[in-house]
Amino acid sequence: MSSRAIFLVVLLCVASMSAQAMDIALVRGGSIYDRITEGFLAKSGVEYDPLTEDEVTLERLSAYRLVIFPFNNGVKGDAIQAVAEYAANGGKLIWMSGIPPALRETLGIGEWTSRGVEYPGEFSVMVFTDDRPPGFPAQVHQTSPNSRLVSETLDNGRPIAYWHDLNGKDLGFPAVIVTDATVWTAHVFWAGANADEQRQLLLASICYLLPDKAAAVVAQALAEAVPATGYESLEALARAAEGNPAAGPLAARAVALAAEAQRVCAGDTPAEALALAQELSVTAQLAAAAMFPSRPYEMRGAWMHPGDDFDYEAVMQELADANFNAVFPIVCGPNYTKYPSEYAPMYTKRDHVRECIDAAHKHGIEVHLWKANWQASRSRNPELCQQFIDEGRMVTSIDMARGGEEQGRYPWRNLWLDPSEDRNRELEFDMMMELVEKYHPDGIHFDFMRYPSANYCYCDRCRAKFQEWAGVTVEDWPDDCYGAGKLADRYREWRRHLQTSLVKRIAEGARQRDPNVQVSLAARASMTGSYDGDAQDWVTWAHEGYLDMLCPMDYTNSVDVLR
Repeated sequence: MSSRAIFLVVLLCVASMSAQAMDIALVRGGSIYDRITEGFLAKSGVEYDPLTEDEVTLERLSAYRLVIFPFNNGVKGDAIQAVAEYAANGGKLIWMSGIPPALRETLGIGEWTSRGVEYPGEFSVMVFTDDRPPGFPAQVHQTSPNSRLVSETLDNGRPIAYWHDLNGKDLGFPAVIVTDATVWTAHVFWAGANADEQRQLLLASICYLLPDKAAAVVAQALAEAVPATGYESLEALARAAEGNPAAGPLAARAVALAAEAQRVCAGDTPAEALALAQELSVTAQLAAAAMFPSRPYEMRGAWMHPGDDFDYEAVMQELADANFNAVFPIVCGPNYTKYPSEYAPMYTKRDHVRECIDAAHKHGIEVHLWKANWQASRSRNPELCQQFIDEGRMVTSIDMARGGEEQGRYPWRNLWLDPSEDRNRELEFDMMMELVEKYHPDGIHFDFMRYPSANYCYCDRCRAKFQEWAGVTVEDWPDDCYGAGKLADRYREWRRHLQTSLVKRIAEGARQRDPNVQVSLAARASMTGSYDGDAQDWVTWAHEGYLDMLCPMDYTNSVDVLR
């Protein structure tokens, strides 16, 4: 089948979809999670009626075959009972994150608890089982800050995905549970996750609960692949890529995927083509991107998280073939290293720095050694992390300074070293100097060279050191130094001074030891938030020459946001 014919079939399928009556509703809870979920539906051509939480009654819900609840803490009491009765009468539900007691049986959930992450990257990936229903993705990268933890499922509930952490460890807690009439996810669709994988999960859930909509949903997913490339058809993409050793095979693969997806879409289980549609979209865009030549003077780098099963030779060969010329491997934090060190225990079996540099330089690739500054790891060396805690070397939040409990998405009080503590500052300097002296890499790379947020640090040590630095007496601690407090501007200036003075010292020390070493930073994308909240004044660091280059953390799948 030609790509023109494929595109025509897609358009016909989409037209039939739009002609169907709306039978899906989405209940808005007033959060950003509504907008993210609605964005997935709009992009996928799935029509729905928006409802408010006040409209959640049995009579109102009964007008729809499927109701989606993105995050709805406001649905309580009689409204929750109405949802339960709606499902008991044959209605279908997609429910995210919460587990109201009245819906536990409906969702197939028995015992459960809820908590935030105990270490960064704990609830990292939803990994789906091999017997998942057609169309569900193999995984969804979430990096969720919290989760509902289900320890028991009822007879009607079946887990089809489990939480894994950033290192691939199976945590044993279901991330997605289905019944014959419901799909439940342990966390919301949010901006910190992989949007394409989340959208596939949502579309697969719709296809699972409303099988008669699957063909139209898949058709729309296929239709998106062509416009995203900038070409009028896959055929035009293939013609443009012909003879290009990188783009040609990708374009041919895209054409083949489109044909295969159409064949599957026409079968008994069209939802199976959702994965093909996702692969088609990625492959077609890769083909289009591969036709943009690399310029000889530009850096083309990649951050890396190498483990002991890492094959450096194979990775560097693949990167070189793709015209990459730099890598940024994470090699250490305050309480762990991936190489023999005088300052922190080595938790890997291999000297990753030496192996990485040897393999990379063989292929003409620069190595910029990436250090996690200030942020310790409980999973990689819990004993030393606990020692830092016992020695009082960690940050204190504004809430703790006021006598309360630490608030916020991440509990940094037991993970983030206080930048005002002299031992912490010497540790940061010594570890980065060791990397330069021992390995003479192409560069060293700062990450987390900042505070976790504007809410840190407000310990007694910070109060004393600030008063000495600023020549003032803080009468109302910590409020005089926070928010709109009368000394808040000076306090923020002092926090920036702590970070800037150490960055300067490390940059100067590194260049004294190796004049060719380059210094770079994983920079917060927001100039104002970085400057005021995090004390990361990367504009000054760049202007003063402390940094040779910036790597902005502009994580987004939106062209407008990136621009």
